[in-house]
Amino acid sequence: MLRTLINLPFRALGHAARAVQVNQDAREQARQAARAGDREPAARNVPQLDTPADYEPAGLGWSAAELALALQAEAPPLLVDVREGNPEGRAGLPGSEHLPLSTLGIRLAELPPEPRKLVFYDERGEAGREAARFVRFRGNEGAFYLAGGLRAWTGGGRSLETP
Repeated sequence: MLRTLINLPFRALGHAARAVQVNQDAREQARQAARAGDREPAARNVPQLDTPADYEPAGLGWSAAELALALQAEAPPLLVDVREGNPEGRAGLPGSEHLPLSTLGIRLAELPPEPRKLVFYDERGEAGREAARFVRFRGNEGAFYLAGGLRAWTGGGRSLETP
């Protein structure tokens, strides 16, 4: 009992110090997000994309020319921008939806069912590739990515749309 009474102030100080540290960490994260120009709150408890490292289906990447042809088809694919941050004022492919890669695991059900093809893209193609691999691994064989990303799209003389 005496030991409990002696340790009581130290426990209270420990709890208070942890609470102060949590508040300081939250403020620092908010400052870093504001400096980066990110207006979206940081996603918490978002599952990681659990695609195996050796999973690489064939024909996953589309070139900019292939995508341009597919967009002219009777049933064009859904374009999905997987770049992080706020899409306002940022140029992208015409008619695309914004679904950040970090939230793809919890928002997978928002994507249309398989008969509709999905093309994921970002600036260089890496995040789009990861998104397409993840969606394919989850069973949707209609998932692709824009190889080379927006740089390949604009490099071919094609324009972007600003919402």
